[in-house]
Amino acid sequence: MLRNITDKHYREMFTVPFVPPPMTGPDQGITQVTKHWTTGTEDCHTCQRCCTIIECPLLDKETGLCQSYDSFFWRYFNCGRYPLNQKQISYYGCTKWEVVSFHKS
Repeated sequence: MLRNITDKHYREMFTVPFVPPPMTGPDQGITQVTKHWTTGTEDCHTCQRCCTIIECPLLDKETGLCQSYDSFFWRYFNCGRYPLNQKQISYYGCTKWEVVSFHKS
């Protein structure tokens, strides 16, 4: 949340919509799993790239697991909606997702 407040570039990429319902993954009309991703489509396996880049306090450093996975917070905010656009994928250097439609970026 602090990054959203203090970093305009980050804030532009990660707007948090307050009206849409919770999500447990990105809009499949905008994104898809890349053909290079081989560890399943339900989660990010052990990647943790986005969590470590923003130094997320909800990442348990001992287990490597998200402490809020699939919680209210996770589904309503950025984690459950990630990725919304190509800017987010590029920011994290994400190898799982690719944008297939630019109509909602």
